[in-house]
Amino acid sequence: MKYTNHNHATTDLMKTASRSQAQDTIRRFLHLVLATVLVIAAPMIVAATTPVITESEKVFPVDVTEKFGTSVAVWGDTAVVGDPLNDLDGNNAGAAWVFVRSGTIWIEQTRLIPSGASPNDKFGTSVDIYDDYIVVGSPYAPGAGGVGSGSAFVFRRDGSNWIEETELVGAATVLGDPWDGPSYGDRFGHSVAINGDIPADATNGEIWHNIIVGSPGDNHSQSLSAGSAYGFQLNADGSAWIPMGKLYSNSPNLYEAFGASVDLDGDHMIIGVTKDGASDSGAAFIWVRRGIDGNWNMEARLTAGDPQVNDYLGTSVAVHAAGGIATFVVGATGVDDLGSGSGAAYVFRGSASTFPQLLKLVASDGAASDRFGSSVAVNNDLMLIGAPNVGAMNDGAVYVISRQGYTWAESHRLNASDDTGLGELFGTSVAVTGGLGLVGTTEAHGSVSYGGAVYEFDDLMENIFIDGFEGGNTDAWSATSP
Repeated sequence: MKYTNHNHATTDLMKTASRSQAQDTIRRFLHLVLATVLVIAAPMIVAATTPVITESEKVFPVDVTEKFGTSVAVWGDTAVVGDPLNDLDGNNAGAAWVFVRSGTIWIEQTRLIPSGASPNDKFGTSVDIYDDYIVVGSPYAPGAGGVGSGSAFVFRRDGSNWIEETELVGAATVLGDPWDGPSYGDRFGHSVAINGDIPADATNGEIWHNIIVGSPGDNHSQSLSAGSAYGFQLNADGSAWIPMGKLYSNSPNLYEAFGASVDLDGDHMIIGVTKDGASDSGAAFIWVRRGIDGNWNMEARLTAGDPQVNDYLGTSVAVHAAGGIATFVVGATGVDDLGSGSGAAYVFRGSASTFPQLLKLVASDGAASDRFGSSVAVNNDLMLIGAPNVGAMNDGAVYVISRQGYTWAESHRLNASDDTGLGELFGTSVAVTGGLGLVGTTEAHGSVSYGGAVYEFDDLMENIFIDGFEGGNTDAWSATSP
């Protein structure tokens, strides 16, 4: 089982009470008009009256933090949060904490400590969780190629403990390429994703556990920082993570930063390339696993339908796959529709090797330098899109996007109830599962001074229905109606 470039096809391709009947009628009319516009991939721009939801809980550890909330991930009732500039194990060595939800309260379970932690490793730059496994990126660790080569650590749950299972590192995998191989500045671990998939020939309910690690500074194909991503799969008896190959663009160029962002869901994978192309408009590549041999095949290269210079499409990526159909969300923080650097997010959806652009999202109240699309998450009928630079002091905001029939619309804006207006960067990271959303804010008042926090927003679907979106989701997507 290995990764292969199979198809080089290019795809150009959202708990307040209901308002008055008149307001509700106006809003529904706006949503109807909006849906019509979005189908033809125009930006989502609506009146800036989106209802605001505040958190149900604020979470931070008892330890001293620096940039807690830089990364966040959630699986069921377990969440993991990264703080890459934490000094507990050395200056900027980094840290990651695990929290478990008991009832409605998140309880700190442990702080993950990697073996051989050293200053400036920035452990916690990226995190992800699936089932009983957590993976944490440490992109400036020595890894296999010296300082800054990078590594990623896998932890396994054993009761209430988390045991370090292995350290993943880059490797030389491109035969005959003298540029290939781990080295200083690869930043292996800058992005990570972990998920599981039931193989097509499964007879006993087995699950393939897979990890993808981005290495956007990797040199290969005679191109500096062209970037790459590495795949790993847990073997059948669960005793080792097996390297599955190296992924990279079929036409790599200098400083493309392939692997700047990664995500994985079942048999679909997406990798962001923020500086793809001469104009740095950006792109994202899709790999899909098909057949009983477990091969991952490159199926598509996603680009914006309206690319511009320095859009940085691929800054963030997320995927949700079900029934052979996948929805991909790709952040583009450099888009200038509402002012320089206001940002946008593109939604692609499809199956097989066809993933057309469904729509382009911008914030209803967007402005220059908001960086909408810095973080994205999607699960079923919910998306969260972070804009950490919203406001004169970079307070930040997160926008809830919900599915309405065959398209998506902004339903709510998330904000912290204790926003101080001092540049908290709310929305630096986001995660969603079911109707639960988590938002990282690296400058919030946490355990000690402004060391960061994570805000929980519960029952997001319930809030959407309360606020006049009751008619949504009446149309079921299918392969013929993406």
